[in-house]
Amino acid sequence: MRVYATSRGLDPGRLTPGHDLVMDIDPAHGLDLAEGVLADDHLDQAIRWEFHGAGLPAVIGCREALDASLTVNGLCLPWLWELPAERALITMIGHAHALRRAVERFDADVLVLAGADARLRRVAAAVASSAGIDVVQQPAKANASRAPAGSVVFVSYWPLMPLLDRMLADPGRRPAVLMSRLPTGPRNTVRTALRGGWLGTPGPADRRHAARSATRALAAAGRVAPAPLELCALELGAAAHAEILDIARARAASDLATAATLRRAFRRALISSVMSACDADPDGRLITSLAQAAGIRTLALAHGAYLLPQTLVDLDLCDEPPLWSEAVAPPITNLERPIHVVGYPAPTPTAPPIRPAPASDRPRVLVLAQPAPYGVGLAGPRIAMRQYAAAVGGVLAHRPHARIVLRPHPSAARREAELELAARLPGATF
Repeated sequence: MRVYATSRGLDPGRLTPGHDLVMDIDPAHGLDLAEGVLADDHLDQAIRWEFHGAGLPAVIGCREALDASLTVNGLCLPWLWELPAERALITMIGHAHALRRAVERFDADVLVLAGADARLRRVAAAVASSAGIDVVQQPAKANASRAPAGSVVFVSYWPLMPLLDRMLADPGRRPAVLMSRLPTGPRNTVRTALRGGWLGTPGPADRRHAARSATRALAAAGRVAPAPLELCALELGAAAHAEILDIARARAASDLATAATLRRAFRRALISSVMSACDADPDGRLITSLAQAAGIRTLALAHGAYLLPQTLVDLDLCDEPPLWSEAVAPPITNLERPIHVVGYPAPTPTAPPIRPAPASDRPRVLVLAQPAPYGVGLAGPRIAMRQYAAAVGGVLAHRPHARIVLRPHPSAARREAELELAARLPGATF
């Protein structure tokens, strides 16, 4: 059985169940990829719940092995990375279960890895060892595409922008800007910096010192034996250990340099409080924990609606969490502190008037997409394309001349599903 890391760059019509298997799907292939070709097709809901719950214990096992070697200047880096670590391990565990089930279903006697990434090689090795079959690696096909190189721009969390607008409108408020997470629009950035100042980014000296510290910590971590991790007759300890070290190599120097800059700023500047987006992701944990160590009040706004079970509890670290609503709040366990219900963030206290829709035989209909929530493991990766198809089919059944506008989720970095569906629907845009 030929196994691909992704369907991106491949012709989905030429991939057949039992002969081809892809671990990740190009969103545009959500309808065209045959059932059984995507590894996720072999997972039922019961097994999803199992590896959803296995992510955090796997993180804890890896942390027991790595915390000591990856603690630098009192900052425990594996603790800082718990959220991306949980997401990576849930993904890896899901891939391992799916690949094993595909091997059993199609009675594969060899796995041929085409253009495999590091995670796929680890997972395939564990599954092949369990099944007693061989793994053969070969280069990716010439037509396999690669993600284009480019810059990544980080901006402030969007629900906090209305709060910033109100603070800028009040002469008595002094918001300050974090240069690594700028507000939307240069005018707001300049006004914020002039009003309350700014926290800079690491300079050359901080980066050099952090790189040296990270190199020493990574060398020590590389000598640590992986903690065992057996799930459904698969030994995944070495694969899980490698996932954490991948995160460490990607983040250690950058996070240590940022920590040095923040510590210096919190020690020298006159700061009354820190407002961030959440305190479970690494950036949120870093700024919240260092501000608390400096005696600065911390607030962290909930992401929004928490509708799926969460194993890594968000907003348990900050001093005061503002929530949109208690009905969709994260499963907070730290209840002995001020908790504020602030409502949905809106730029004005009152909603703007609703404009009457113009009479038309061709109404415009907005269709929203929800991608599979990463790091949860409870929904399949075909979800965006299937939601689009169901919604568009329903609209056209009642309004065949409607103009359909496809609205990607803000977290979708690419627009494969929208481009593919728009090409199939005359008059559809996004």
